[in-house]
Amino acid sequence: MKVPRSAVGRMVELVWRDPCHANVKSHTRDGSDIPKGRLILATQIERGRITDITDGVVRIEHTRGEDSPRNPEPSTDVSATWVVEDLIESLTLWTPEAPAT
Repeated sequence: MKVPRSAVGRMVELVWRDPCHANVKSHTRDGSDIPKGRLILATQIERGRITDITDGVVRIEHTRGEDSPRNPEPSTDVSATWVVEDLIESLTLWTPEAPAT
């Protein structure tokens, strides 16, 4: 699924198929009983903010923490997932709600 550039900076829920590795036994000579196709791939759900789309890869940041500016060598810690657009099945953009008054 091609992710629109307008999604950068937005909070999303992204559903994608996760490539996997498995050791399987075939009980046929031609291997016809070995799983194949996208259906064998695990389904992953990511929630976070899309912060980059480069070369067909979407970066979703889940958390971001920054050191105190008083730290002599401040750094930023980021928890993120990178997903190839071709593996994405759906994208839901979250719309912020106005606070209740």
